[in-house]
Amino acid sequence: MMHQSLVERQQLETKYSQIEAARIQEEAARAREEALRNLEQAHQAQRALVKDAADQLVASLACAQLPRRRSPTPEAPGSINWNLVDKNDETRPETRSEEQELVQTVAQALLDRIDSDDEAEERASVDIEESEAPEPVISVDDGAGTGGQRNVRKRTLPGDDQQRRNHWFPWHDKITCTLDVLMHLPRSVFSQRQLDLFLWLLRINDVEDVPSVRQMLRLNAALQRACGIDSIAYKGVLGHPYYVNALDQIIAQEMSNPRVRPFLHFYPEDAGGINLSEARQAARWLQEVPDKYLTPMVRLRDVDYYVHKPALCVDVPTDSGSAWRVVKRDDLEISTDHLLKNFPQLKGTASRYNMPDPGHILDVIDSSREETPPSPWTITDPAIGNAWRERAHGHRVVSFPMWMYCDDTSGNLSKKWNEHNSVLMTPAGLPRVHSQKEYNIHFLTTSNIAPPLEMLDGVVDQLDEFACHIGLQAKFFCRSCWCKGRDVPGEREGVAKEMEMRHSIPDEVASQTSEDSSVDGSEPLAASAGKKKGRAKRALESMTHMVERVTAFLQPGRARTKQETADKLRSYFDMASKPGAKTAITQERTKSGIKDTLQLAHLEKLFAASKNKRGHNAKQAAIAAAIEELPEHAINPVWRIGELDAHSDTPVEVLHVVLLGFVKYFWRDLVQGQLKNKDTAKDLLATRLSSLDVAALGLSPLAGRTLVQYAGSLTGRDFRAIAQVAPFVVYDLVTPECYEAWVALLRLVPLIWQPTIPDVRSHLDNLEKEIRYFLLCTARWTVRWFNKPKFHIILHLVEHVRRFGPAGLFATEAFESFNAVIRAKSVHSNRQAPSRDIARAFGQANRVRHLLSGGFFLWTGEDDDAMNVTHASEPSTGSRRPFAFEREKWYSVGAGPRSLVQGNSTVAEYLGFYTEAQGRAESLPFQAPCVFSKDTAKPLALLKTGVRFPHGNARYGGALFKTAKEMTLVNEDSCTPQGYVVARSYAPLPTTFVGCVEEILTRRGSPADLKQQAELILVRQAQATREAAPYRMPYLDLQDSWMVLEPKVRISTCRSREYKIWHT
Repeated sequence: MMHQSLVERQQLETKYSQIEAARIQEEAARAREEALRNLEQAHQAQRALVKDAADQLVASLACAQLPRRRSPTPEAPGSINWNLVDKNDETRPETRSEEQELVQTVAQALLDRIDSDDEAEERASVDIEESEAPEPVISVDDGAGTGGQRNVRKRTLPGDDQQRRNHWFPWHDKITCTLDVLMHLPRSVFSQRQLDLFLWLLRINDVEDVPSVRQMLRLNAALQRACGIDSIAYKGVLGHPYYVNALDQIIAQEMSNPRVRPFLHFYPEDAGGINLSEARQAARWLQEVPDKYLTPMVRLRDVDYYVHKPALCVDVPTDSGSAWRVVKRDDLEISTDHLLKNFPQLKGTASRYNMPDPGHILDVIDSSREETPPSPWTITDPAIGNAWRERAHGHRVVSFPMWMYCDDTSGNLSKKWNEHNSVLMTPAGLPRVHSQKEYNIHFLTTSNIAPPLEMLDGVVDQLDEFACHIGLQAKFFCRSCWCKGRDVPGEREGVAKEMEMRHSIPDEVASQTSEDSSVDGSEPLAASAGKKKGRAKRALESMTHMVERVTAFLQPGRARTKQETADKLRSYFDMASKPGAKTAITQERTKSGIKDTLQLAHLEKLFAASKNKRGHNAKQAAIAAAIEELPEHAINPVWRIGELDAHSDTPVEVLHVVLLGFVKYFWRDLVQGQLKNKDTAKDLLATRLSSLDVAALGLSPLAGRTLVQYAGSLTGRDFRAIAQVAPFVVYDLVTPECYEAWVALLRLVPLIWQPTIPDVRSHLDNLEKEIRYFLLCTARWTVRWFNKPKFHIILHLVEHVRRFGPAGLFATEAFESFNAVIRAKSVHSNRQAPSRDIARAFGQANRVRHLLSGGFFLWTGEDDDAMNVTHASEPSTGSRRPFAFEREKWYSVGAGPRSLVQGNSTVAEYLGFYTEAQGRAESLPFQAPCVFSKDTAKPLALLKTGVRFPHGNARYGGALFKTAKEMTLVNEDSCTPQGYVVARSYAPLPTTFVGCVEEILTRRGSPADLKQQAELILVRQAQATREAAPYRMPYLDLQDSWMVLEPKVRISTCRSREYKIWHT
């Protein structure tokens, strides 16, 4: 016990000594702080005394009013009388010498300096830290002539406010402009809370004039009302609310956007079946669209000529008759240079030329039908002329064709599906190189509750699932023709006994499943009596039935027509207007395959109206009352779109039919079926993929393990690579029939994605032949693939290419990638009203895109007043915008916002801007750009070209040549030495050949060197005279024949090249 007491005592003493030592240190620290405080107060008093004396002295010398002193503080001394002269002192001398004037001027300048903001000088001192790698400098025009250098932050003087606002018009200043752009980029996902946090970050870093969140919202609302896109609210016919962005405002922005308008085309173009690359050159736009939907006029020498009205031409004989007769001909073409006078001019001078009044049209004669009597003129009012002339008031009238796309995407980043159906648009008049850019894709509407047809009703309203059947799961699955899948159950009874069909189908193919693996739209057969209820098995078809079905499947059926489908849908309403028609309508829908989900909702209302009524008359009265309550448009809105035929004008979508169809089916069958439980073969396949050199294909090295392990979760980009390399890696892993189908698919894919078609007729013949061969090879492998509708849909591609142009024009890769933008907008919203929030977000993005593109907008004084209101109002809901024909009322952004997107700007990259030179790349001469190697320049005699062609040494004398390690070809592919190319020479005769590039040269110091262009290309010719086993591909044998190509550039729409050739 005593030992324990001593230990406790020692512990207490130690603790007490520690506490005492801490107290002493704390008192010493307080004493030091007190001494420093007293010293600082003494220094402040001294500085105040010195400052007061200096101020009084300078003011006296400047003859200014003496500075007003503050009340003395206890720490500062009282005011001291320095016996200086005050400017109001009457004893001050009236006259001053030049020296006194100079002293006064200097003193006044010092006084102004002293009175300026002291904090500005503090903020001017910026610490400069050394860094190993300097950060990239972004040059932004601040409007002060600084040449892009970073300005010292200082308070803006009131006199510069108007100049600053003009420079950053329509924003107030740089900070509001950049914040608005940052918040509303198309892929921007900032919320209002994030904006508040960002503004705090700016303030805490001493950035001046940072606006508040309320000010930014007020500014956004004002700009949106002035030059944004309105989101118009709709109540769908099924009762779902949704929002659609104003299509007319989107088109107006495109027409006033200098980055878009120069590339828009409004007239069809007759290319003569050669070098077909644009939609305007295809048959649909060129030959099939009626004149009333095309651009109705042409402007020549400031004179407008409209269609369907008389015009005076060169070398036209005069006629002294009393009226005009129109002769309809399809073989007559008149150059615009021959037009002399339009309809109003001719009407005023017809009598002078001894002509009848052009407003008096007697009749019309069709020259192709001589036996047909003349018919009256009904297209226009002859006395008035084309109605568009009256509406235009002297302005141009053009048609604006569009590609429209509807798809679903998930609004979540997680695997939980949150379906959002969206409608997008891009101008069809843009060239192919622009139509697939994200910059030119426009959002119209989306909703997670309204079906696509209900939302399309709102889109169609602004214009004044496209096919009306259940889709690929249906019996009549093709929207273009009446191709039939499997029969309904009643038509298949009696064929279940033929079980040999099961043994003729490979197990691995029979187990293949996909989202559209069935073409049977009927219900499964009922389970047999006495057995446990469950999923019924489908009856097996006989060999005869299968041959008939497959034969019909591999041929285009009778074409569907718009009128036929619309009449059938109307007949459903006629049937539903009578009691007891529900069963008959259901059977008719199943029999015909024509089903309209939008119409079905209204039919259900009619069925329900008579459900609880007794007696025929009561039921009929209830149905009649329900019909009166139906909306004006109770069927698919697609039938109200002018000339659009939902059957023939919805072309084959090659991304989902080919890459996400055939290639995906074959690859999943290979990995998950044929190589199932064969790990060694899968490892070999992955190794071959990873080892394959794909540089010439413009692809990154393939991740073989990923392509094999995740065969069921690949994307279109992966299948694009697989389609090009599969035959080179699967040749000994599959059966000969399967490999032949892979080779046929490889031959078909390049024809489908042909960007320019040199000869339309020849190309379509080859395309149809390759499609047939691919289907034949697939049938030799197994006919089970023909349960998938896409193997029939591909048959319509030939006709669609003829009518709409190359398949790349109506491919949907760009639209599919745009789904990620829609998903991001959904994820970063409050999920309470996704259709409204997402539509408004894209409306803001369209505004920023238009302003930074230099687009024009109407700006009035009311817009300036709206930016200064005290509250942020709701965005506009679609009221028609004011318009003005006066050019001076239209504005574009100031120099400040324009500088934000100049050069390689991050914002310009986010917006997807492209320069005018890039936009007109199709019409500019090809310059053969190249990348030079680091090797030393050498005389031509020491290079391969000089060795092969000694006479060239004398031609170029002692010039030194640089070698290039890479060159861009005319089709924008990259070429390196030892790479194979297809070249075309024009001397002495046009010749196309395959060769191996041996050397790429440019004279040092030549104009081509300064432009980084190739001058000489040494090519060794090759011939494909034999087949490379086992790939079944042509084998290239190098020949002892060499050529030096000197590209001579010429401007041509087909981007062809001439060559001056040296032979050996």
